[in-house]
Amino acid sequence: MSFSTPEKIAAIILALIVFFGIIYAAFPGIKMGVNNIFIAMGGLVGLEFDTLPGGGDDGGGSGGGGGSACSVDVSNCQLAVMHSPSLTAAQVGDVLKRENSPAITAEPDIADFFYTESIRTGVDDAFALAFFKHESSYGKYRKAPHTLSIGNIRYTKLCRDKYGGEEYEGYCKYPTWKASVSHWYNLIKDGYVDQGYDTLGEIIARYAPCIENNVKSYIADVVGFVKLYGVDTSSCPVTA
Repeated sequence: MSFSTPEKIAAIILALIVFFGIIYAAFPGIKMGVNNIFIAMGGLVGLEFDTLPGGGDDGGGSGGGGGSACSVDVSNCQLAVMHSPSLTAAQVGDVLKRENSPAITAEPDIADFFYTESIRTGVDDAFALAFFKHESSYGKYRKAPHTLSIGNIRYTKLCRDKYGGEEYEGYCKYPTWKASVSHWYNLIKDGYVDQGYDTLGEIIARYAPCIENNVKSYIADVVGFVKLYGVDTSSCPVTA
């Protein structure tokens, strides 16, 4: 069987898409810079990509912040993240102290900041702590001890320009834990909720897409945490 020149070109482009996909997964720090190349190549062969895993104007955590090359049905998780704080500042502090979080060791007033940022943005602070727990066990593991990040958020220009951060292995490294708290709350409110992704399922599917994460496990972990603090989770009957 012989192939025409257009078919050969299409095959080469598809091979390059697969190649770049593998490279992106292995080296997250380069994803942002070549996102447009990936999308353009897909367009040449009739494939449409919203963005690469970890792409988007303000990337999320765990490899998130945009669409992905796979999908998970999260329609049964309609849990809203926007409501008054479920934890008081004192309760936030108790959690961080009990878990020996380096955030409260370095910045003793960080619990008050979690609470006041929750009031400012309207995002329940129970979800902020739940994400912090899932991403790094409250700052103890993964990249968090180096990045001071509560959400393992990808590096973008916004990280530098608005939060005074810098790049660390593809992620935003903040000057303080408080800067990362502000970034996380703003990302959830401005980057997801205000864009129409206002349920926990929709948010996590984009924040930690299935190309690099177990989305349902992430949702179950967050739901399990917020339920402890009085959040009605009946609208999100998801199990890992």
